[in-house]
Amino acid sequence: MCRAKAAGDRRCPYHRNPLVMAVANAKTSLRRLEKRLDGLEASDAPMAKITRGVERMVAAVTRLGEREQLAIPNLQADAGALAAPHPTRAGEITQESVDSASWDDIGGMYSKYGDDPEALEKLQLLVEAREERENADIWGRDSAPAYGDGDAITNPTLRKERKLTPHEVAREEYDHYVMAQYRKCESELSFLVNKEGKAKGIDSFSLFSGPVSRVKKYGSEELQAWFAANGRHTLGSFRHAMFGWASDAKAARNTRLEGFENVAHTF
Repeated sequence: MCRAKAAGDRRCPYHRNPLVMAVANAKTSLRRLEKRLDGLEASDAPMAKITRGVERMVAAVTRLGEREQLAIPNLQADAGALAAPHPTRAGEITQESVDSASWDDIGGMYSKYGDDPEALEKLQLLVEAREERENADIWGRDSAPAYGDGDAITNPTLRKERKLTPHEVAREEYDHYVMAQYRKCESELSFLVNKEGKAKGIDSFSLFSGPVSRVKKYGSEELQAWFAANGRHTLGSFRHAMFGWASDAKAARNTRLEGFENVAHTF
C-alpha cells in the first residue's frame, strides 16, 4: 500500500515499478475489449465490425505479452531503493503522435517510456482516448447524441443542487434532444406526415420519439430520409449512448437494425 510523504512515502509495488503498471493497464484494456467484442457478437453486428474488433483484440494480446516479458526481470528483482529519477519525457507524447502511430508502434512506446511513470501515465490516457474514439466506430456509437451541453446556467440538467438520478438526467436530456431534432427538421422539411398519418390525425412531433415502426407507418418519405441522414434515438438507445448500460443494449441494437438505411438519402 502506498503511503503519503508524511507517513514515510513508501510506494506499493504497482506504483514503484512502471512496467508492472504497464502490464496492469494492458490487462484492463484487454478485459474491456473482450467485453465489448462479446456484446458485438451477441448483437449480430456486421462481420466487418466484428473483424475490426478481433484485430484490436489480437493487438491488445500482443501488447500484453510484450509488457509481461519486459516486466519479468523487474518482478524478480528485489524491491530496493529507487535510483535518482530522470527528467520526465512526457512532453514528447502528444495525442497526434498516439493517433498516427500503429498499434505495434504504440507497444514500442510503452517499452520506450517504461521507466518514466509520468510519461507512461500520459501515454495510457491518450491511448485510452484513442481507443474510445475507435470503439465508438466499431460498436456503432459514432452517431451518439450530444448531451450535457452548456453549463449549469443554460442547462438545468447540470445543476447539482437538483440531485437528479441518472435516469432523470437521461430523461431530461432526451427531451431536449427530441425537441432540438424536431425544430431542426421542421425548419428543413415541408411534409413530415404521410397521407395515412394525416387521415388519422398523427402529430408529427410524436414521430420523433417512440418506436421506429410508427415513423415507417406514418412518416413521410422526406422525414424518413431526414432521420437516415441525421439519426434518431428512442429513450433506451439514447440512454445507452449516454451511459452504456447493459439494460439498454437491446434498445440500442434495435435502433440500429430498424433504422432507415433503405431510404434514399436526400440530405
